[in-house]
Amino acid sequence: MTTKKMIVEVAKSEFIAHGYVNTTLRKIASKCNISATAIYRHFRDKEEIFQSVIQPFIDKLKRVSEEIEKTDYDLLFNNNVEQVWEFEEDRNIHFELLFTENRPIVTLVIKERREWLKSVLLESEYNSTMKYLNKMKELGYKLNDFDELSYKAILDSYLEAYFHVLEMKLNKQDSFNICKTISEFYRVGFRKLLGF
Repeated sequence: MTTKKMIVEVAKSEFIAHGYVNTTLRKIASKCNISATAIYRHFRDKEEIFQSVIQPFIDKLKRVSEEIEKTDYDLLFNNNVEQVWEFEEDRNIHFELLFTENRPIVTLVIKERREWLKSVLLESEYNSTMKYLNKMKELGYKLNDFDELSYKAILDSYLEAYFHVLEMKLNKQDSFNICKTISEFYRVGFRKLLGF
């Protein structure tokens, strides 16, 4: 393992165990058996290390979003738009993304960068939904006129619901059951608001 990778792995353990503020470069260096100044050969500062720690989750989030978008458009172009809602639920996408192997990192990001993560997710989901709805309208689908602020507010509470489940530190099965309930509950609201 390279020194850079070792720094990231040690920092990941330290951030998860002690949080961002309580993790020092000196402690990371000590656990890597290098000097604190040696870290600066690989990273500008602690923030850059933190970004390297969370980057795999951000990359996965992007890949999952692209996969969902591709599937949604395939369903739309094949006149199976109703299946958009089932696809995400059947695959348990949100649960798999947040509550499986990514859970420690997701919990860390929510604890340390909650508003940033929520902002990224809200912006991404909002933009992709508006683009999708516009394409539906182009293809002749009749949709509801709705207040975009209401959509953003519901989306915000949807994300917060998942964040709260993560913070509850439940076992995997209980987390799964609650996530399924959240998904079913919000799906009804989103469908009523959007009109499909």
